[in-house]
Amino acid sequence: MNGLFFHISKTAGKSQLHIIDKYDHLQCYNTDGYHDYGDDIKFDEYFSWTIVRNPFDRLASVLGAWKWKNVHKTMADILDLAELGQKLNWKLSEMFNVVSKDIQRTDLWQRTDMAILSHLVPMSLYIKIWEAKLGKPLSFIGRFENLTEDWNFIKEQVCITDKLLLLNRSEHDSYETYFNRKKIADRAIALYEEDFENFKYHKGIIK
Repeated sequence: MNGLFFHISKTAGKSQLHIIDKYDHLQCYNTDGYHDYGDDIKFDEYFSWTIVRNPFDRLASVLGAWKWKNVHKTMADILDLAELGQKLNWKLSEMFNVVSKDIQRTDLWQRTDMAILSHLVPMSLYIKIWEAKLGKPLSFIGRFENLTEDWNFIKEQVCITDKLLLLNRSEHDSYETYFNRKKIADRAIALYEEDFENFKYHKGIIK
């Protein structure tokens, strides 16, 4: 069966793209904008899927990825940007314009691009947009925390046998390290409330 992968950043997407790019019957919509599907796709003929991740853990991965890109910020800085995104209804071009204007005054970025800002968009919003485009729910929403088992299910649906190898992993501490203060944790919960609720992730921090 044809497959259409909707890539949410920081959910092992590059690992899946490494496999998807090998097959003509698999396509991807990437939040970074590097892959897209054509307007002529007949969605009823596709098995569609995405992967979600604990919002705390996804933010920890974002922080690690940004440090790798020489954007050395704290979790509080990342949440500042996410709050800006929420205020601007997650319009990435407007977010980019705001932070670019402040670069000299606040040292908000050492380097940046739209792809980095896309890491902050709530997973629920991406899925809502995609399902509106599809005109139906995604066929499957897997979990990063259950990736091996969920990938085995996905590859059966799209008739491939490739083993998933984790690529592009960012180096970061466990998410509990970054959210061990209630104020920081509460900010993340408020920003990503729908993600916690829709995907049934626990809002507490295990100590």
